[in-house]
Amino acid sequence: MNNNNNAASVTLGSIFACIAGDLRYSTTIRVTVLGDDAFVTTSENGAVGGMDGDGRSHPFEDRGTSKCKATAADIVRTVKWVIRKEQCHIVKTYGKPSKRFWWKGLDERGLSVRLCQRALDAVKVNNDLE
Repeated sequence: MNNNNNAASVTLGSIFACIAGDLRYSTTIRVTVLGDDAFVTTSENGAVGGMDGDGRSHPFEDRGTSKCKATAADIVRTVKWVIRKEQCHIVKTYGKPSKRFWWKGLDERGLSVRLCQRALDAVKVNNDLE
């Protein structure tokens, strides 16, 4: 809980990917949990002036958020849907989400229901979720 006695969301997992080390073209997919709901948010940035620009990039902008139940199966299904259906070609091509998806409190990485459930259990034990 935060100071206003309102439930605070918890970041449960995420993945970051960029095009071949060029941080001007990046995508982040982030999973947050708030109560019985989970939110999968996609954020992207791009180069100012395109590939031949001066090296600056636009700030990250949220491209969309999908809501699902805060169960491991629903979260993983939604993340996979976002990667497949949304404009997440950077994560799909360069991110290797099945191997690199990060979950809070876990050393192991990957996009699986088993790992998501372990992360949900870990945040519940640490009282991150009320």
